[in-house]
Amino acid sequence: MPDKQLTLPTLLSSTELEEVRKAASFDAVEDNGFYRLIFNDPDSMERAGEALQAMREDPS
Repeated sequence: MPDKQLTLPTLLSSTELEEVRKAASFDAVEDNGFYRLIFNDPDSMERAGEALQAMREDPS
């Protein structure tokens, strides 16, 4: 197990989790109804961050 886990500095709802899962591979840990993402590699973390940013900027 690595000394440091790669995580995004945010908690996601289940809807957001499913959308981000389409863009990247990660493990999700439930935390009071939200999900914390844990990545095995920096590329997956970057793709998830980009997907989350795009989703949150989309006005629809």
